[in-house]
Amino acid sequence: MTTSQRPIDEQVRILTLNEGGDRSEELYQLKKGWTLQIKLSSELSWRKVRIFTNACLNESDQFERNNYKELKWVYPSSGKYDDSNRYVFLLCAKAGAFHYYFTIDGTTYI
Repeated sequence: MTTSQRPIDEQVRILTLNEGGDRSEELYQLKKGWTLQIKLSSELSWRKVRIFTNACLNESDQFERNNYKELKWVYPSSGKYDDSNRYVFLLCAKAGAFHYYFTIDGTTYI
């Protein structure tokens, strides 16, 4: 899809994760077709971070508040050992609120 063919209301939201940035009490609202890009702050860029969300990833999905799916990282860097610019790309399949959380180095705390 070229830029001229994109819907006018399409938006890209960028969220940066920070260590100690516990936002587990917050809900996020996206409209259908919006894109969310989640990236890491410099303090987390070298850490093993896993991100989970209860957002509907496909149009056929039913929203289940307590059903979290792990999101996969996109690695744009061509360097074999450089993943500092990795990010998660989430295309909102259904409008509504969603929640996410992340873990660092296999821990259960944020």
